[in-house]
Amino acid sequence: MYGYAGKILRIDLSNEEVKTESIREDFALNFLGGKGFGTKILYEEMDPRADPLGPGNLLIISTGPLNGLMPLGGKFEVIFKSPLTGAYADSNIGGHFGPELKFAGYDIVVIKGIAPRPTYIWIDDDQVEFRDANHIWGKTTEETERIIRDETKDETVRVCCIGPAGEHLVRYASIISDGHAAGRCGGGAVMGSKNLKAIAVRGTKSIKALNPEKIVNLIHGMAKKIKESPVASILSRYGSPAGITISNELGTLVTKNAAFNIFDKAKDISAEALFKYRKTSFSCFGCPAGCTHYNRVEKGMYAGSVALGPEYETLALLGSNCLNDNVEAIIKIDQICDQCGMDTISLGNVIGFIMECYEKGIISKKDLEGLEMTWGNHEAMVEAAKKIAYRIGIGDLLAEGVARISNKLGKDTEKFSMHVKGLELPAWESRGLEGQGLSYATSERGGCHLRAAVHAAEALGLRGFSIDRYDTKGKPKLVKEMQDAVTVINSLILCEHFTDWTLKEPADLINAVTGWNITSEELFKIGERILNVARLFNVRAGFSVKDDTLPYRMLREPVPSGPSRGHVVHLDKMLSEYYRLRGWSKEGVPKEEKIRELNIHELIHPSWV
Repeated sequence: MYGYAGKILRIDLSNEEVKTESIREDFALNFLGGKGFGTKILYEEMDPRADPLGPGNLLIISTGPLNGLMPLGGKFEVIFKSPLTGAYADSNIGGHFGPELKFAGYDIVVIKGIAPRPTYIWIDDDQVEFRDANHIWGKTTEETERIIRDETKDETVRVCCIGPAGEHLVRYASIISDGHAAGRCGGGAVMGSKNLKAIAVRGTKSIKALNPEKIVNLIHGMAKKIKESPVASILSRYGSPAGITISNELGTLVTKNAAFNIFDKAKDISAEALFKYRKTSFSCFGCPAGCTHYNRVEKGMYAGSVALGPEYETLALLGSNCLNDNVEAIIKIDQICDQCGMDTISLGNVIGFIMECYEKGIISKKDLEGLEMTWGNHEAMVEAAKKIAYRIGIGDLLAEGVARISNKLGKDTEKFSMHVKGLELPAWESRGLEGQGLSYATSERGGCHLRAAVHAAEALGLRGFSIDRYDTKGKPKLVKEMQDAVTVINSLILCEHFTDWTLKEPADLINAVTGWNITSEELFKIGERILNVARLFNVRAGFSVKDDTLPYRMLREPVPSGPSRGHVVHLDKMLSEYYRLRGWSKEGVPKEEKIRELNIHELIHPSWV
C-alpha cells in the first residue's frame, strides 16, 4: 500500500509481548492515518470509563501517509484518554520521530498495560526490545535522550520520552521529542503510569509512493509557496511569539487570569524582546520555514536558562496571564517544562488561578508553604513550577490542574477557573473572538485553540477569511468546517501553519502518494467521520451538552477595557445551530442518521446513542 509502512506494532507492557498486524486499505481510506487511526482504535479497543492512569488506558502513537515524504510531514499524533479531563485526547508533536517510526516499518504503535519496572522500548526496524530504564528514571528529557543515544551508539536515533513530571503523574505532563512537546492533555502522565520512560526508534527502510515525479512537482510548488508566504516570513523571523503584539492590539491577549485581555507591558514579552536571546533556529522534518527558535539567557539571575521557544502560548500564559513581564523568567520556566515534561499552557493557567486565589484571600502564604503568589512574582513562579514537576508539598495539589484545584478549594473559585472539560484554556481570549469561543466549548479534547484554529480567521484574517470577530452569524458553520479540516490535517499528518485549509492541495498530495482518487469534499467527510467517533467516545465516557460550555468569566463578565471592552461570548446563540449542522441531538449526541451517513454504524452499539 503506497504511502504507508503497512504495519501496526502492538506492545503489551504487562507481559512484555510484541506482535504486528497489517493495515487494511479500507481502514486507511476511511480514517487516513494519524488522529484518524488512533481515534478508531481507541474507540474500538478501550473502555471509555477506564481509569486513564490504569492499565486499561491505551497509548497510541500514529503517523500519517505523508510522514517522511515531504515538507510539513514531520509530525505524529499521540492518542489516549486524558488523566486531566477524563475525555478523549490527542496531541501532536513535531521533529523527526514520526518519519523515523515509518522508516522502521510502522504506521502505528499501540501500547497497553503497565510495565513491571521502569522500561524503555527500543525499536530498530524489525527488532523490538524492552530495556530496563531504572538508570534513566528521574532524569530530565534532555538527559534521557542523550543516554539512550549513547547506549545505542547512534546520534541519529529518535527518542520520545517523559521527564520527572510524567513519572510523578502530573496530570498535564507532556511527552518530549527533539525538544518539541506533545504538550496537552497529560500524555506524559499516561506514559508514567505505564512505567514507560521512553520509546527510541531507528529506521532504515523507505516509504514507497505511486507517483514520485508528481510528488516532487507538488513539493516544489509547496516549498515555493511557503517561502513566498507572508506567514512563513513572519514565522521564520519571529516565530509564533509574533502573536503577542497582534493579540494585545486586538484585545485578545489573556491577561491576569483572563480578567483582562490587554497587557500594558506586552512589549516586554514580545517577539522583539526575545531577539537578544536567540541563538539559532530549527525546522521540523523537511520544512524550509525554521519557525522554532532556540533562546538562551547569558547573564542575570536566570543566566544559563535555555529553551526551544518560548512560543506564543507560553509567553502569554506565563507572562501576561500572571502579570509577569520578565521574559528571562519565562525562558527559565519554559526550560523547566521542557526538561521535566510539562505543559506550559496548563501550568500558566494553574499559576494565574492561584495568584487570583491568593489576591482574594482564598489561599494564604502559609497554605502555599512560603510561596508569595502575588501577581508578577516571577521568582515564586519558578519555584512553583519546580514543586509541581516533582509534586513536592503544595506542588502535589497544583499538579492536579485548575478544575480539580477549584473543586478542592470551593469558595466560588469555579467562576474564575479557566478551563473547558478540565483542559485549561489557551491564550487567545474568546471574549474578543466569538467563533473561537464556540470552538473551545465544543472541542473533543477540551479548551483548545488548535482543533479548529478559528482565531487564525477571526483575529488574523488568515485562510482567506474577512469576518467580524464579534458577530455570531455564520460562526457555527465556520467552526464545524475548520474542525473537520484540522482533523484531516492531523490525520494525514501535516503542519497546520502552511496547509491549504480548503484541502485541495492535501487531496492532490494523498492521491499522488497512494494512487487514490479522493476529492477535497471527501476529505472533509472523513474529518467529520473521525470527529464523530471521538464525540461518541466522550458520550460513552459520560460527557454531554452540559460540558460544551465556557468558564463563567467568558460568559458573564464583560471585558472591562480595551478593544473588546463590554464583550462576552454569546455561546447560547451558536451552540444549537452548531449541533444542527453536526447532525447531533439537543443533548449533543450524534443522531442515528448521521452515524449511518458517515458509515460508522457498525462501530456503534444501539445502547450507546
